[in-house]
Amino acid sequence: MTGGVSLAEADGGDSAVPSLLDLDDPACRKEEVSGGKGAWLARGLAAGLPVLPGLVVTAATSERAMAIGVDALARRGSGGARLEVSAARLPPGLADEIATRSAALADALVVRSSSLLEDSAEWAGAFTSYLDVAPNEVPRAVTGCWASAFNVSTLERHEAAGIAPGSKGMAVLLQPALNPEFGGTARLEDGCVVITAVAGSPAPLLQGWETGIEARVTSDGTVGGDGALALMGETALLAVAEALEGAGRVGADQCEWAVVEGIVVLLQMMKSRRPQSEPVVALAGDALAGPQVADLARLVRRFPGPLGEALVLPWAVGNPRLASIETEPLDMASAEALVAARQHAAALTAEVW
Repeated sequence: MTGGVSLAEADGGDSAVPSLLDLDDPACRKEEVSGGKGAWLARGLAAGLPVLPGLVVTAATSERAMAIGVDALARRGSGGARLEVSAARLPPGLADEIATRSAALADALVVRSSSLLEDSAEWAGAFTSYLDVAPNEVPRAVTGCWASAFNVSTLERHEAAGIAPGSKGMAVLLQPALNPEFGGTARLEDGCVVITAVAGSPAPLLQGWETGIEARVTSDGTVGGDGALALMGETALLAVAEALEGAGRVGADQCEWAVVEGIVVLLQMMKSRRPQSEPVVALAGDALAGPQVADLARLVRRFPGPLGEALVLPWAVGNPRLASIETEPLDMASAEALVAARQHAAALTAEVW
């Protein structure tokens, strides 16, 4: 069939659940319907948290695409699987409905994966998102999100977790695109809210290209972190802390956020599986004379320059032993290798921290 394989069979297993839902539909609060990311945001929206409106292409709708990818993976490898899933065509009725309802939502949208695996921070950054997508381009971006389940770094993460590629469905989340003044992450740690912030979009931070500036907000509202205070100001940092504390009402202890025209928006919420009491090595005070600094110096020397700073150091400083693992070089074009390296670095950064 020219133009790609048809996904006319992709209605999913439960015909009672439509393929496209509003994010505020109660069904979207279920992970099996809208994936981890979508379910967290749907619960937050229902709880009155600052979550943008949106649409969800349900996880069951991806089943046929995942089957196409698994078959192509065995025949053509990762690149072939991605190509075949990306080229697959949605049923005409669904594609038209997605484009029409997306246009009613916004002129430019963010199209984000919401895998059934994304119920916690361990899978953050594993799959693809698309920014500033026009409504008529959204159906193609949906299949692009599905195709990211077969990225090289994502396949490696499946192998490490003992999960068969393509065995978990992927919903896709459609929301209005934003132009943030600031963005970043926040997490609860030892009774405080730890905020990592960058100017503009949080994407460079989430992808591992920027380290961000950290602030800490205590339970009594004291804000520490001169760099973050200079960047955002106390009022905005307190508002981020308040948003994360609100996310705690639905069980989340981490979030991704943006500040748009002075208003905090929650972009993602999640529950960490790492015990809050787990000790964290501090590189400050007396530790500056300890072995941790020597480890850091060795890492900087082994992985110098902008590529080392962007692709290795963000995760290696948290677990230097990973950087000592020898791996075989991949037979990939330079551009494809750089994309794969960025995705893998983001995944490792999320796992380590």
